[in-house]
Amino acid sequence: MRLLRAVLLLAVAVLVTVVLSIPLGPLPPLLPLLNPGQGVWSVAGQAVPASGDTLQLPGLRHQVTVTWSKGGVPHVFAANDHDLFFMQGYLEASNRLFQMDAMRREGEGTLAAVLGKTALKNDEQFLSYGLLVGAQRTLRAMQRTAAGRQALAVLDAYSAGVNLLIEQDEAGHKLPLLFNLLGYRPKPWTPLDSLVVQEDMQQDLSLNLTALDMAVLVQRFGPALANSLLPLLPPNAQHPYDPGPYASPSAAPLPPVAVGTAIAKASAAIAGRVLDTPTLYAGAFQGLEMSNNWVVGGQLTASGKPLLAGDPHLNLTLPSIWYEIQLDDPRYDVAGVSIPGTPGILIGHNAQIAWSLTDTESQSTFFYVERLNGSHPTKYLFDGTWHPLTWHRYTLKVGGGKTVQYDVPWTNNGPILTADGQTVAMDWTGQLASQDLTALLAVNQAQDWQQFKTALLPWNNPPHNFIFADKAGEIGIIAPGFYPIFPKGVRPWLPMNGTGGAEWSGRIPESAVPQSYDPPSHFLWSANQRPVAANYPYYIGTAWDWFSNGYRADTIYGYLADPGNRPFTVAKMEQLQADNQDYLALHMAPLIAHAGRELALGGAVGQAVASLGSWSGVMARDSVQATIFNAFWQAYMQATFGPWWRQAKVPVKSDPDLAISQGLTPLVEDLQVWTLDHQRSPWLMDPATHRMRTTDELMRQALRQALATLGKTLGPNPAHWQWGRLHKRLFASLSGLTALARGPYASGGDQNSPDAAEPGLVATSGPSWRMVVDLADLSASQAIYPGGQSENPVSADYANFLPYWLHYRYLPFVWASRATAGARTTYQP
Repeated sequence: MRLLRAVLLLAVAVLVTVVLSIPLGPLPPLLPLLNPGQGVWSVAGQAVPASGDTLQLPGLRHQVTVTWSKGGVPHVFAANDHDLFFMQGYLEASNRLFQMDAMRREGEGTLAAVLGKTALKNDEQFLSYGLLVGAQRTLRAMQRTAAGRQALAVLDAYSAGVNLLIEQDEAGHKLPLLFNLLGYRPKPWTPLDSLVVQEDMQQDLSLNLTALDMAVLVQRFGPALANSLLPLLPPNAQHPYDPGPYASPSAAPLPPVAVGTAIAKASAAIAGRVLDTPTLYAGAFQGLEMSNNWVVGGQLTASGKPLLAGDPHLNLTLPSIWYEIQLDDPRYDVAGVSIPGTPGILIGHNAQIAWSLTDTESQSTFFYVERLNGSHPTKYLFDGTWHPLTWHRYTLKVGGGKTVQYDVPWTNNGPILTADGQTVAMDWTGQLASQDLTALLAVNQAQDWQQFKTALLPWNNPPHNFIFADKAGEIGIIAPGFYPIFPKGVRPWLPMNGTGGAEWSGRIPESAVPQSYDPPSHFLWSANQRPVAANYPYYIGTAWDWFSNGYRADTIYGYLADPGNRPFTVAKMEQLQADNQDYLALHMAPLIAHAGRELALGGAVGQAVASLGSWSGVMARDSVQATIFNAFWQAYMQATFGPWWRQAKVPVKSDPDLAISQGLTPLVEDLQVWTLDHQRSPWLMDPATHRMRTTDELMRQALRQALATLGKTLGPNPAHWQWGRLHKRLFASLSGLTALARGPYASGGDQNSPDAAEPGLVATSGPSWRMVVDLADLSASQAIYPGGQSENPVSADYANFLPYWLHYRYLPFVWASRATAGARTTYQP
């Protein structure tokens, strides 16, 4: 028997060895991971250096001291800029090297080299967008100005720090786990790589397909009817932070413009192809269209100094998109969060000022229908002359050595995206040189509002709402960026004629971009609402661009404007960040209860619906009313617009962005106005019978459908219909490995609450960084992000901040000095 067991054990060992030596799909053989010198065990012990350590780092010019606060947050004290940013690169790479490499590979179109053919479509798509071209243009532009060259020196130092870490990890066989899992080694880091990561962020936050989708609906419904549904300006009342007055106010509705069948078909095909592309490692930055920030002046606070709050809503991933760090030398003294792969602090504070940002959501992507020469298809017509296409040629590695040639043709309007015989060029502002890093480094050093505004002048893309406060009591908000101006008569919300006359003729001047400074109300806020009033004299996008519906902004405005909430404190700012009230639900709930009475609902279900009559609209985890409202609103949208979509055969399968959902912001706003203001609309007509329906009728129909759906999903007893049973938050791993994810967790909130989550029952985006800065006492500031400083899944710092975030708790936003006691590491040249 002993001999038999030995033989069986040997056979099992051989079988396991053979299995682990075979590639499994896109993964290489897993046997090397068990190597005690170079496998998974070699990274298991990575952590913050022991307190009191003195380490040698070739490349430093002088000694650098790093102190560590809770969770492995470093506070870097250097003697010069080179050493400061060298250490930032070194520390971020020591915690996030695989994340950094994945983001640059995505932007540069080199994922297939390590993931195989499954990633080839992703590489081709990102190269077609022009991210790499935009980064190369930015690099050349930086070389031409003194400020740009200073920023390049920062990039050089940052890259040197990253590369030292790579060398040390390779020499010590301590590369992060996923490099070993995928069987490759990272190439050296360059300044261009950091600019590509910046482009990756720009793509996620400003490249959209709205003009293509608009073309489809205009062709299906006709220009007049489509424009009534998808107007230039939101139909509901909103609270812009820059209400004017403006130098030359104007307002005009969208003029009706017909779209041909061929262009509409091509638009749907291009949009569908983009949406169908697998987003490996993509989407880390997505979600900023549901971000919040606000500031209150000292006149309204308990301390007499401003309070500034910010919570940018991005995808909730592990590792997080953010890395918390403090940077201190004779020219910089700044703390906050950075994006791994890029130097400086994107959101945070220095000794005098604090700032945060949200996305402005203006239109940044435009499309042109090009005309190619039938006899010479490598030429396109522009201004009456045939011009040769410009080709960007790429040789893509696929897996273990095979290469694929991929060529992207460009016209003067941008890269060509061809579908269904139509040649469409995409003109995206992210393809322009954008010295965002130059601006950011100046922001990090700014001391007051004027310096802050001046620092932001080079910022191009994406336009952001930068909110500001300083210790002197100034508060302000400004949305710098490149806002194109088009010739009169051009319709940028639809694909335009590419043969000439429709190109940008300029940009909105810096003095006219959305902004406000020290308003009489003593507070400012942004939540991705349209930042300007209806008579703003420039086109910045339609109601169907990524502007929010205004409900979060309404809730924030109401809280800050209420004298009963004053004086404001850090705790009250945190309370607002945790607010789960849905402004739309608050106002619709009594009408839903009325619909229930008209249906004569009885029993427990009738009582549950009746309770909406006095409901506060708070989408709490344990709320039954929240569940009923969510199901009702989805059914209400389908009851109203579904017949139109079906009759027109809107191609929702090929282009999912056209599906009826709360993501179609104008439809939500339209239905709100028609219901609450009792307005008539041709869209309330039944398109098959031409019978005019009432909102009361549609609400009863929707409520019946919603209750039937909930009964099937959660059971007949409404006592079990808690919102948290349906609504979850999932923290996905950027690697795509489900074993490294966290959740899903039962969650409150929805897309309309300040503590926002994107539409859907399993939310993967939300507040990626909650921050409240007290300008009276920086040490009283607090912050948290969901995740941890390390990407190593066996590290204690992988997800250690997540429990705080889930329970709306914060950690001190530590503002250390060279004399601060605590764990510290000394780095010598």
